[in-house]
Amino acid sequence: MERHLRSFEDYMTFAKAMIPFGMVLVFRGMLRLLRGASICKQEEDLIPCSPAHLVYRRTVQ
Repeated sequence: MERHLRSFEDYMTFAKAMIPFGMVLVFRGMLRLLRGASICKQEEDLIPCSPAHLVYRRTVQ
């Protein structure tokens, strides 16, 4: 039981160390989606730039 608790604490310290990396990845992904949507608005639907835009167009139609 003690060993299990120690591994759980190791996992928690590892998770705390990984939180900033996860936040950066999520933030960059959101920025990329927003940038793709704005580019598609500028190009007047000539090119579907991002998968999110394709999904959005399907739900709108």
